[in-house]
Parts: sequence; C-alpha cells; structure tokens
Amino acid sequence: MQIRQLRLAKELLEDAGAPTEEVLAWHGSNSPEGCRGILLEGLDPVRSGGHGAINKYGRGAYVSALHNFAYSAGSYCCDVEFVDGQTYKMIFLCSVLPGALCKTPQGKFIEKDSSVDCLQNPKIYALSRQNQCAVKYAVLFRDI
Repeated sequence: MQIRQLRLAKELLEDAGAPTEEVLAWHGSNSPEGCRGILLEGLDPVRSGGHGAINKYGRGAYVSALHNFAYSAGSYCCDVEFVDGQTYKMIFLCSVLPGALCKTPQGKFIEKDSSVDCLQNPKIYALSRQNQCAVKYAVLFRDI
C-alpha cells in the first residue's frame, strides 16, 4: 500500500514538473505503539513532529540520510522484546520522495513538499504528506 501511494505521488510530482528523485532515509520511534503504527500504516506527518527540538525544520514526519539520527535523536528507537527474551532496538529504512524543498522555521507548517536542514545537501527531511514515504525495512539491532 505504501509503495503504491509513493508511486502515485511521484506521478503527481512529475505532472507538476517538481523533482521526483527518491532517497533512502532512516526514521525512528521511541515507543512500541509508534513502531507498530509505522509498520501497519507508514509514517504520518500529522501524528509526528510533536517532539520539541526535533521540530526544528517545521512540523512533519522526520527522516534522515544518516542512520545515527534515527538512533540518537532523542533516543528515537523503540525496544522490542522477542519470544527468546532478547530485547532489540528498531529503526526503519524508508524510500522517500522529498519533492520540492524549502527551509521552514521551527514549529511552522511546511510550505512545500519537504523542509530540510540544508538546501544544497540535505541530510534531514521533514515530510509534509504521508504519501511521500514508504517503509522498506524494519531494522532490528542490539547495543554491544
């Protein structure tokens, strides 16, 4: 479902003459409920972005080209316990369609498709719409 929505969004951007390059980016959630929701429904910018300083680039769902952002940004990795008794952390690798980029002040609504940390070489994206992102993989790991 998420992949199909992403493809439809890409077609709409193409029709509008907007950028259509996809990027791989990471996302994390610090709650098991959030992780479950992401696995079932994908990222939802409406429910995301209520995390204080993480709201730095505007209101939306945050993803990053850097995996350590998803891991360390306010400890946004949920703990998942398996039947073997082991506890793992979970982050998500997503296919993202950033579209037209802008820089948005903290707490404001994003005026274009995505707000970013740097227009020339973005590493952090705040997404304004749910159909801009499809979860490709849920990555489980343990701290050593």
